[in-house]
Amino acid sequence: MEVILQENYPSLGYVGDIVRVRNGFARNFLIPKGIASEASSRNARELKHRLSNIEAKKRRLKGEAEEIAAKIAAESLTFTLKGSDRSRLFGSVTPKEIWNELSGRGYELERKQVKLLDPIKSAGEYTATVQLHADVSVEVALRIEVDTSSKKPTTGKRKAKANDDQSSEEDLSDAVMDDGVVGEESVVSEAGSDVSEEE
Repeated sequence: MEVILQENYPSLGYVGDIVRVRNGFARNFLIPKGIASEASSRNARELKHRLSNIEAKKRRLKGEAEEIAAKIAAESLTFTLKGSDRSRLFGSVTPKEIWNELSGRGYELERKQVKLLDPIKSAGEYTATVQLHADVSVEVALRIEVDTSSKKPTTGKRKAKANDDQSSEEDLSDAVMDDGVVGEESVVSEAGSDVSEEE
């Protein structure tokens, strides 16, 4: 089914665009919510009459998007995640986390508007793209830091086992030396006693 968008819808298009969608999506979601109207000849004629209003609305939306883009461009988002010594993260930063951060700062965006080539898995400086309008996109600076203070400490059992292993090795080497010395003395004393008995 073809519909005429009455509002911007990021995955479909922008105001005034004629797009093809599935019948159920149009009838159950887009048309009841006022996002789109059916692309019939009557609606097309009405659209021509309203085209000037739609063009004005497009210009207004583009202007608003440019204002928001200027604000977002001034932002720098910092994410601190747990990771290893070599700046490798235990998790990753995805468009969802970026969207959450921007939404938390008061920007009304849809998650689909935030684009990132691949999830970020190491520390450093990156950029993400935010598509605000068909003609307006902005790059937001990202700084990814690694929190290495939360490395897994060696547990008490591991420490105790390591200490036990080390002390048992020391005891074993002492015992070998002691046994070796005792062994020689006992051999000498036994040999001496055997010699005395023979005489």
